[in-house]
Amino acid sequence: MFLNAKKHFYLLLILCIILLVLPLAIRAIFNNSFLLGEESYTNLRTAQYIKINNELPTEDDYSYGGRPYTNEYGMPLLLAFNPALLSRIIPLIFGILSFILFYFIIEEIYPFVKGLASLFLIISPSFIYLFSTATKYSGALLFTLFGIYLLVKDKKYYGLISFIIVGFFSYLISLSFLIAFLIYGIYKNKWKEFYVLLIGNIIVFFIQFSRAIKLGFPETFFGFAEKNFNAILQILFSDFGSKAGFSIFLLFLALIGIFAVWHENYRYTLYYVILALSFILSLYFSFLIYFIALFLAVFAAHGFVYLHTKEWKSDTFRYWTLLVFSCGLLFSTVAYINNIDDFIPTENFGEGLQFLRDQNIETTIFSHYTRSEYLSYGGMKTFIDDNFLYAPNAKGRWEDSNRLLKSEDINNVIAIMNRYNIQYIWVDEQMIDEVWRGDEIELLFLLRYSPNVFENVFDNGDVQIYKLRSQDA
Repeated sequence: MFLNAKKHFYLLLILCIILLVLPLAIRAIFNNSFLLGEESYTNLRTAQYIKINNELPTEDDYSYGGRPYTNEYGMPLLLAFNPALLSRIIPLIFGILSFILFYFIIEEIYPFVKGLASLFLIISPSFIYLFSTATKYSGALLFTLFGIYLLVKDKKYYGLISFIIVGFFSYLISLSFLIAFLIYGIYKNKWKEFYVLLIGNIIVFFIQFSRAIKLGFPETFFGFAEKNFNAILQILFSDFGSKAGFSIFLLFLALIGIFAVWHENYRYTLYYVILALSFILSLYFSFLIYFIALFLAVFAAHGFVYLHTKEWKSDTFRYWTLLVFSCGLLFSTVAYINNIDDFIPTENFGEGLQFLRDQNIETTIFSHYTRSEYLSYGGMKTFIDDNFLYAPNAKGRWEDSNRLLKSEDINNVIAIMNRYNIQYIWVDEQMIDEVWRGDEIELLFLLRYSPNVFENVFDNGDVQIYKLRSQDA
């Protein structure tokens, strides 16, 4: 009915390629080809280590000033052959393949919305962002879709192998499949699939995380960031500033789609439960947004078809309703792409990193935790980042990080900096807006108006770097 002809598949494929190439082109023109996303730089740094040392890392010398390496090896190993080039090419290839798999999965399950669902997916900012970054979740999503496709094609055990491979990109996602097949085994009294996944997950765990047995349980699985209403909006929706979120118009259209199919003997109840749980968990595990986008694209396609085929009292009102949703989705995509050149790291951001590299710093540098992955890539020992598993004194550092950012007492700031051997503090304009709402208050005020304590050693109008003067100064 909508974009379901064979020729439309090729048109969607071309559109997918264009949308995934655009961020690379924009970043190349305006931002010296800097990659998007914090995790891109973690994987790039790990890939460079593997290439140079010809071995897998067991320690991370920069995160939290030094800690055990706790990430999966899948993406860094793929990038290690040529980190600079493959960090751009592999996500693009994964994105194209993911679109193709999604299209053919929907063709098998809901053929009448395969075109619309695929269109809504590829224009989603979360899809564009995921496959414009060298994040492990691009590989996890690809092998998830491949596993689902194999299951749909009744190649069950090949599909299970694909789900096991997911564990080399995201072990948490692989575990979720294990739990799903455990529930399926209890419900259907069929256990072979569960046992295959269990054995596979155990093997993957020991290959990557055998050290966790000695380390014991981490201090936290969920992190420490507060989740207020504004933070939730900024995590989930690109329209409210999320780099990895989806359009709020896609959500509204998906809700209409859920309403439209609800009466079909409640056959989609399991999907609704999974979607609701994913929304809740995404506040702590933001990578789930990429998987939520798959569900939303399918239900949004149902919603669009429902609005189009439903009997309306006014055809004019139906026309304008569909037009509003179409323009809203299009606007979200265009606005998102238009903002890509403003995402950090910008050119000025890169200048700050280069300055720090030139200083040969041995001590710790402090900034907001969202900047730490970039600083680590620049060779800096950072105070705290969002990878909290097995981090040393993670909770204490989180509390001291907030004390530093919000402190109005210079003696308290100096005491914390000396305790953790912090010599430099990084701030940038986006961070100033995010943390202090653009006001000269708290730590920012102390940095700017305590010249006897802090020296402004770098300022390019965007990034400012302050150095703690020696105690005799």
